[in-house]
Amino acid sequence: MPPKTIVKTLVFISLLLIGGKAGAQRIFINTSSNIYELTGGIGSCTYKNLGHFCLADSAIYSIAFHKDTLYVITPTSDLYQIDLNAPGTCKYLTRLAIPGGYISSITCLVCDKNGVLYAVDQITRDLYRYDPHTDRMDILGVLPEMPAGDLIFYKDILLYTTFNSNIYAVNINQPSASTVFMSTPGYIFFGLIAVPDNCVKTRLFGVQFQPLATSQSTRIVEIDPVTGTVGGVVCQTPYNILDAASTIEDGSNGGVIIDSLTVQASCGNDNSGSVQVFASSAADGATTYTLDGILTNTTGVFPDISVGSHSIHIQTSSSCFADSIFTLNKGLTNVIFQVADPQDCAHPDGSIEITGSSGSPPILYSLNGGPRQASPVFDHLTAGGYNISITDAGHCEKDTSILLSFQHISPFPGDVTVNPTLCMKKNGSIAIALAGNIDPSTISASLNSGALQSSLSFPGLDAGSYTLHVVSTDGCSWDTSFIVQPYPKGAVTLSIDTVNPVCTELNSGSLTIRVQGDQAPYWLGFNNTTYANGSTIGHLSYGDYSLSVINHDGCVVDSAHVHLRLDLRPECDNIYIPDAFTPDGNGKNDLFRVIHSPYLTQIELCVYNRYGQLLFASSAERPGWDGTFHGAAQPPDTYVWTVNYTDLEKRRRTAHGTVLLVR
Repeated sequence: MPPKTIVKTLVFISLLLIGGKAGAQRIFINTSSNIYELTGGIGSCTYKNLGHFCLADSAIYSIAFHKDTLYVITPTSDLYQIDLNAPGTCKYLTRLAIPGGYISSITCLVCDKNGVLYAVDQITRDLYRYDPHTDRMDILGVLPEMPAGDLIFYKDILLYTTFNSNIYAVNINQPSASTVFMSTPGYIFFGLIAVPDNCVKTRLFGVQFQPLATSQSTRIVEIDPVTGTVGGVVCQTPYNILDAASTIEDGSNGGVIIDSLTVQASCGNDNSGSVQVFASSAADGATTYTLDGILTNTTGVFPDISVGSHSIHIQTSSSCFADSIFTLNKGLTNVIFQVADPQDCAHPDGSIEITGSSGSPPILYSLNGGPRQASPVFDHLTAGGYNISITDAGHCEKDTSILLSFQHISPFPGDVTVNPTLCMKKNGSIAIALAGNIDPSTISASLNSGALQSSLSFPGLDAGSYTLHVVSTDGCSWDTSFIVQPYPKGAVTLSIDTVNPVCTELNSGSLTIRVQGDQAPYWLGFNNTTYANGSTIGHLSYGDYSLSVINHDGCVVDSAHVHLRLDLRPECDNIYIPDAFTPDGNGKNDLFRVIHSPYLTQIELCVYNRYGQLLFASSAERPGWDGTFHGAAQPPDTYVWTVNYTDLEKRRRTAHGTVLLVR
């Protein structure tokens, strides 16, 4: 199968973070409360107050400077990072201290050429190394003398000052074996400053310690590390300086330093490549880049370079320069892929082999974003898609996608049964019935990317699409999709006959519903009772009724809504009160009571004697008056009655009159 080939050209923009245009020398000093930048040269002692940055609540012990980044450490050894190109930035990095130990007292701080920090604990004399890029801290060992206040790199030698008027050359691999670099009798230096003198020479200055009781100012004194002597005072500050930092305190000199030179080879059928070079310098002025003595720019980027050897010349306006040569090779040509498909899922013996050539070896290969390897062969592969990435030392890259397929497809190990949902509930299922020659213990399955399980049944499913993943212990797997169908609710036709209740007879209504459809027989559900299709449901009052239509599967497929109205007659809205009664115990006309329609409600009957005394009020227990009061028979006479009741239209009504008690 022909592979699809993609050629990429990499541009290493990340190198911009490493290199940059040459910048002027910068010198910083600090008191315990502020940081100052020297603005008029080392001999002028004119300063700009930069303030306290983010440490307003803490004193400043020591500072270090690398490129455009200033590092500040506090009395509690908390280390902060400040980007001088972004005013207001302040980032806490770490605390330089022994884990679980006391709070250290870091008074010396410096960066090397890679931006790695070195520091010394004034109390324990421990030499720390901290990489702000990886957040790794190491304690390298103990120095022979207590430090006075600063570290500096001079010609790649790490120096530190002591209270014994010594400057030590630090043995970074074995700090205890550090030796005296030079002595400074009568001088104790809290800070060290490196300043470029020309393209190759560096001048060294010390910030002289003076007790506060003696002076409220600090002198900057020149040190000659070549002769090992201390020169004169170059200037005096009005501040009590604790430390200093400068552009080339990392050990570089004023000359041009090539930070990076990246060659992009010509890739594939392209006959040209490119180079990108960055340089830095502590000397003043702009930096220019010249290719092969012909092309000059200030960016250091040269495209469309032919294959072969080339020269690059970097120079600052102060006549500092550096030269380098490089070779641009032809990269990544004639790339061919040989592919072997695996036999089947039980034998993952597929392979991909790459052949090709490059003028910028070595060629490295990566499969599916994995680690790069020198071997061009990837084997023991199963079926599937693979992404191949090929690169050479000239940064040419070729990416290709390759699809492997099984030569023989293993049949699915059984049959799958899919049951739809019933009555529109989550009761569908998918189940696998294995073939007779398959051991169930060798098969597991999952549904919709869930966890594999030994059970091959998946009940309780809602209607929808599902992906079944089946795996065998011999490495085979199958993926297939199924649809659990929703319950097929068939349409029905309803025929409804009703008989409305009449006002003269309570619950005299009824209804009859007949259902027609394709899912017969049907039933009707009403008041937790099931009725056969066509049954008459009686003893109903007026009002609204809902009945469920149930098919042969016991599923509700429809509902019937019926309204029964009350058939009204004139006599139903009135009450009848007899004008006489005979409570003589013969069972006839013994009670005085209200005769009314069963749909009249809230009947209240009250009886009074001629003096207005209440003799009787009706209740559920005593709906009528038997002619007594507190058990005593009342004499024959005319009595007054009142009746309150609610009529058929839910109105409250009142009637009154007299009744004759006859004995």
